[in-house]
Amino acid sequence: MEILSRPALPRSIVSPSGHFRIHYDPAYVDSEYLARCASCFDYAWHVEVDSFGFLPPVPDGTLGGDSLLDIYILRLPAGQYGMTIADDIPGPAPWNDAPAFIKIRNEYDSFPPNDDPEGSEWGALKVTAAHELFHTIQMAYDKDEEVWMLEIASVWMEDMVYDYVNDYYNYLNYFYDYPWLSLLELSTHMYASAVFFRYFSDNYGYTIIKRIFEQARYFDGMYAISAALDSQHLDINTEFAKFVGWNFITDTLADSFHYEEATSYPPMKVEATVLSLPYTYSPRYSRSPRSWGANYIYIPSPPPYLKATISGATTVFWNIVAVILSDSSNVLTGVDSIWISTHGLPVAVAVAPSGINNPYNVFPYTLTIYGYENIEEKYTFSEKGIKIFPNPFNEALNIKVTSPSNIYIYSVDGKLVDVLNAVDSYRWVPENLPSGIYLIKSIYSPPVKAVLLR
Repeated sequence: MEILSRPALPRSIVSPSGHFRIHYDPAYVDSEYLARCASCFDYAWHVEVDSFGFLPPVPDGTLGGDSLLDIYILRLPAGQYGMTIADDIPGPAPWNDAPAFIKIRNEYDSFPPNDDPEGSEWGALKVTAAHELFHTIQMAYDKDEEVWMLEIASVWMEDMVYDYVNDYYNYLNYFYDYPWLSLLELSTHMYASAVFFRYFSDNYGYTIIKRIFEQARYFDGMYAISAALDSQHLDINTEFAKFVGWNFITDTLADSFHYEEATSYPPMKVEATVLSLPYTYSPRYSRSPRSWGANYIYIPSPPPYLKATISGATTVFWNIVAVILSDSSNVLTGVDSIWISTHGLPVAVAVAPSGINNPYNVFPYTLTIYGYENIEEKYTFSEKGIKIFPNPFNEALNIKVTSPSNIYIYSVDGKLVDVLNAVDSYRWVPENLPSGIYLIKSIYSPPVKAVLLR
């Protein structure tokens, strides 16, 4: 197909860095645009390869005239920023790498506005350079990686290279208005889902994204993400649940402790606002979440304590997330059920299935939310206790309590190593702790021994 082939253009230049050969037709590309194109791509290389340390694009031999990365400036179809195409030749690495080339357009006059102080046309060119260059870098890891992850990563990289442009704000509504769709969804939703990698980099730095692509040489999609998180003693289901919580703390609900740019993100779509309890909710089929998607329920004036429980298919991992809203909002996560000490603050409860890597499987459920003025309405002292599983454990320990309480974790020699706010259930992922026996206790229960095996 012509769209996937390298075009023949009459002229070319080499960018000042020496990394790019830029092909063009002087009939529709002037010298200013050509110079700006070279500058944008050179700066993107400086950030993505020289500073962040991602693999450079795979050299293409003599394709395009030499081994430099080829950029073709064309009159592309309306609405298309650019595209990157892998060459049909293998790269030199023992994994599935390949060289690639880039097509960009000769003008961005009619594109949505962005925040570039030099003008939206130049802002669109800048983020296109960052985005498409990162696609060629991705092909140095795996030319056949799952498309949704490649697009999430390239939009994320736009904001890393040209943070002030914020072109991606133009399509964030495709994520925030449709949160029940899967992160694996192949539509405009995947570009807006760049906030997933923004969650990772805001918490763990850009190096976690580099680890994901290092794993992508051997695993695809969520498996690569999971492997990268595992290497840092992080659990993918827990991180996804926290990400779901972060996504509610935007717009007028933004604080200073979650997304750096949260005030500019849209408000999250809410399925229901709850004014009386108990409350039971089952979504209609079209709005039932896919795996790696979510539904949100908002409770503006809750009692001091809430308990939320989910009944749904056993084939999926049912994350339940509570966001206690304030000027320093708190995100709590649980599995199947959760207790929430609201402190009288507004609360959002999210249902977020994970674990099935198919974007089109729909997971109906029933969510029930109970409210209590006093926890003793539900539990007597004799009923309070603590359960753990599995035991021994490797990466994560599930802790269940029958009454809201802080959970204290001690090493066998009596040193306090962690304190958890568990209101019903908690998934503890110990970080930088060696194998051994740990004591798990609450104020209501004697210690329970757990054995960590690394």
